[in-house]
Amino acid sequence: CSANEACLGGRCVLGCADDPYEINGDQSMDVAPHIEWTLGEDAGVRSSGIQSRTLCPQDEDWLKINMAQGERIEVVIESRPSSGPLEVSLINALGDVLVTNDPWSITYALRYPEPRQGIAVGEYYLRVRAMSQIETHPYQLEVRVTPQEQACFSDRNDPNDDTPSGAQQFGLTPALRFTEQA
Repeated sequence: CSANEACLGGRCVLGCADDPYEINGDQSMDVAPHIEWTLGEDAGVRSSGIQSRTLCPQDEDWLKINMAQGERIEVVIESRPSSGPLEVSLINALGDVLVTNDPWSITYALRYPEPRQGIAVGEYYLRVRAMSQIETHPYQLEVRVTPQEQACFSDRNDPNDDTPSGAQQFGLTPALRFTEQA
Protein backbone atom coordinates (compact mmCIF):
# COMPACT_ATOMS: atom_id res chain seq x y z
CA CYS A 1 0.00 0.00 0.00
CA SER A 2 1.10 3.58 -0.55
CA ALA A 3 2.04 6.02 2.24
CA ASN A 4 -1.50 7.41 2.64
CA GLU A 5 -3.19 3.98 2.61
CA ALA A 6 -3.70 1.22 5.13
CA CYS A 7 -3.92 -2.51 4.50
CA LEU A 8 -7.28 -3.78 5.80
CA GLY A 9 -8.32 -7.33 5.05
CA GLY A 10 -5.69 -7.65 2.33
CA ARG A 11 -6.91 -4.53 0.48
CA CYS A 12 -5.38 -1.06 0.31
CA VAL A 13 -7.77 1.63 1.55
CA LEU A 14 -7.31 5.33 2.20
CA GLY A 15 -6.45 5.94 5.82
CA CYS A 16 -3.73 5.74 8.39
CA ALA A 17 -1.00 3.18 7.70
CA ASP A 18 0.59 1.43 10.67
CA ASP A 19 4.29 1.86 11.22
CA PRO A 20 6.82 -0.85 10.19
CA TYR A 21 6.92 -2.22 13.76
CA GLU A 22 3.28 -3.33 13.48
CA ILE A 23 3.66 -5.99 10.80
CA ASN A 24 1.74 -8.62 12.79
CA GLY A 25 -0.39 -6.15 14.75
CA ASP A 26 0.03 -4.68 18.19
CA GLN A 27 -3.51 -3.64 19.05
CA SER A 28 -3.78 -5.48 22.37
CA MET A 29 -1.86 -7.23 25.13
CA ASP A 30 -2.62 -10.61 23.48
CA VAL A 31 -0.78 -9.81 20.23
CA ALA A 32 1.87 -7.42 21.57
CA PRO A 33 5.23 -8.02 19.86
CA HIS A 34 8.40 -8.25 21.95
CA ILE A 35 10.46 -5.07 22.04
CA GLU A 36 13.47 -5.33 19.74
CA TRP A 37 16.74 -4.53 21.52
CA THR A 38 19.27 -2.77 19.31
CA LEU A 39 21.82 -1.95 21.99
CA GLY A 40 23.00 -4.13 24.86
CA GLU A 41 21.92 -7.67 25.61
CA ASP A 42 18.98 -9.47 27.14
CA ALA A 43 20.58 -10.03 30.54
CA GLY A 44 22.08 -6.57 31.12
CA VAL A 45 21.70 -2.93 30.22
CA ARG A 46 19.79 -2.73 26.94
CA SER A 47 17.98 -0.21 24.76
CA SER A 48 15.50 -0.28 21.91
CA GLY A 49 17.19 2.70 20.29
CA ILE A 50 14.90 5.45 19.06
CA GLN A 51 12.03 4.04 17.00
CA SER A 52 9.74 6.19 14.83
CA ARG A 53 6.18 4.96 15.27
CA THR A 54 2.63 6.00 14.37
CA LEU A 55 -0.65 5.88 16.25
CA CYS A 56 -3.68 5.84 13.98
CA PRO A 57 -7.05 7.17 15.20
CA GLN A 58 -8.69 4.70 17.61
CA ASP A 59 -5.36 2.82 17.82
CA GLU A 60 -3.25 1.61 20.74
CA ASP A 61 0.34 0.40 20.47
CA TRP A 62 1.34 -2.48 22.76
CA LEU A 63 4.81 -3.91 23.35
CA LYS A 64 5.91 -6.92 25.40
CA ILE A 65 9.06 -6.77 27.55
CA ASN A 66 10.67 -9.63 29.47
CA MET A 67 12.16 -8.30 32.69
CA ALA A 68 14.67 -10.04 34.95
CA GLN A 69 14.57 -9.90 38.74
CA GLY A 70 15.54 -6.48 40.10
CA GLU A 71 15.60 -4.54 36.82
CA ARG A 72 14.32 -1.00 36.20
CA ILE A 73 12.77 0.35 33.01
CA GLU A 74 12.73 3.80 31.45
CA VAL A 75 10.42 4.77 28.58
CA VAL A 76 10.85 8.08 26.75
CA ILE A 77 8.43 9.29 24.08
CA GLU A 78 8.62 12.42 21.97
CA SER A 79 5.77 13.46 19.73
CA ARG A 80 4.22 16.29 17.80
CA PRO A 81 2.39 18.50 20.36
CA SER A 82 -0.28 19.51 17.84
CA SER A 83 -1.51 15.89 17.74
CA GLY A 84 -2.43 16.02 21.42
CA PRO A 85 -1.11 14.26 24.51
CA LEU A 86 0.02 10.62 24.68
CA GLU A 87 -0.54 8.25 27.58
CA VAL A 88 2.15 5.65 28.24
CA SER A 89 1.47 2.87 30.76
CA LEU A 90 3.52 -0.03 32.11
CA ILE A 91 1.23 -3.00 32.77
CA ASN A 92 1.99 -6.37 34.40
CA ALA A 93 0.90 -9.76 33.00
CA LEU A 94 -2.31 -9.64 35.08
CA GLY A 95 -3.36 -6.39 33.37
CA ASP A 96 -2.65 -4.16 36.37
CA VAL A 97 -1.38 -0.68 35.47
CA LEU A 98 1.84 -0.18 37.45
CA VAL A 99 2.65 3.34 36.34
CA THR A 100 1.33 5.87 33.83
CA ASN A 101 2.97 9.07 32.66
CA ASP A 102 1.42 12.52 32.96
CA PRO A 103 0.00 12.85 29.43
CA TRP A 104 -0.13 16.63 29.72
CA SER A 105 3.60 17.07 30.33
CA ILE A 106 5.98 18.20 27.59
CA THR A 107 8.21 15.11 27.76
CA TYR A 108 6.50 11.78 28.01
CA ALA A 109 8.67 9.61 30.22
CA LEU A 110 8.25 7.04 32.92
CA ARG A 111 10.63 5.07 35.09
CA TYR A 112 9.68 2.03 37.11
CA PRO A 113 10.14 1.01 39.86
CA GLU A 114 11.71 3.53 42.19
CA PRO A 115 15.48 3.12 42.81
CA ARG A 116 16.36 0.21 45.09
CA GLN A 117 12.98 -1.46 44.41
CA GLY A 118 13.68 -3.76 41.48
CA ILE A 119 10.90 -5.35 39.49
CA ALA A 120 9.87 -9.03 39.72
CA VAL A 121 10.84 -11.38 36.90
CA GLY A 122 8.19 -11.77 34.21
CA GLU A 123 6.44 -10.31 31.18
CA TYR A 124 5.41 -6.68 31.19
CA TYR A 125 3.62 -4.56 28.61
CA LEU A 126 3.82 -1.00 27.40
CA ARG A 127 0.63 0.59 26.13
CA VAL A 128 0.78 3.85 24.18
CA ARG A 129 -2.44 5.65 23.33
CA ALA A 130 -3.43 9.12 22.27
CA MET A 131 -5.71 11.08 24.58
CA SER A 132 -7.41 12.75 21.61
CA GLN A 133 -7.84 10.72 18.45
CA ILE A 134 -8.40 13.37 15.81
CA GLU A 135 -5.51 12.61 13.48
CA THR A 136 -2.54 10.35 12.87
CA HIS A 137 -0.10 10.70 15.74
CA PRO A 138 3.59 10.14 14.87
CA TYR A 139 5.92 9.62 17.83
CA GLN A 140 9.38 8.39 18.75
CA LEU A 141 9.88 5.72 21.39
CA GLU A 142 12.96 4.65 23.32
CA VAL A 143 12.91 1.90 25.96
CA ARG A 144 15.87 1.29 28.25
CA VAL A 145 16.27 -1.43 30.88
CA THR A 146 19.04 -1.68 33.45
CA PRO A 147 19.85 -4.02 36.36
CA GLN A 148 19.14 -2.54 39.80
CA GLU A 149 22.89 -2.18 40.57
CA GLN A 150 23.14 0.27 37.67
CA ALA A 151 19.70 1.78 38.17
CA CYS A 152 20.64 5.32 37.19
CA PHE A 153 19.62 6.20 33.64
CA SER A 154 22.01 8.48 31.77
CA ASP A 155 20.91 11.64 30.06
CA ARG A 156 20.62 10.90 26.31
CA ASN A 157 22.24 14.24 25.45
CA ASP A 158 25.26 13.72 27.67
CA PRO A 159 25.86 9.98 28.11
CA ASN A 160 29.55 10.13 29.07
CA ASP A 161 29.77 12.67 31.89
CA ASP A 162 30.58 10.31 34.77
CA THR A 163 34.34 10.97 34.73
CA PRO A 164 36.50 14.08 34.38
CA SER A 165 37.59 12.97 30.89
CA GLY A 166 33.95 12.86 29.79
CA ALA A 167 33.03 16.28 31.19
CA GLN A 168 31.26 18.59 28.78
CA GLN A 169 32.02 22.27 28.36
CA PHE A 170 29.19 24.71 29.04
CA GLY A 171 28.31 27.02 26.17
CA LEU A 172 27.51 30.00 28.36
CA THR A 173 26.87 33.39 26.81
CA PRO A 174 28.63 36.24 28.63
CA ALA A 175 26.26 38.56 30.46
CA LEU A 176 25.59 41.87 28.76
CA ARG A 177 25.65 45.10 30.72
CA PHE A 178 23.44 47.97 29.77
CA THR A 179 23.78 51.50 31.01
CA GLU A 180 21.32 54.30 30.61
CA GLN A 181 22.43 57.39 28.88
CA ALA A 182 20.59 60.64 29.35
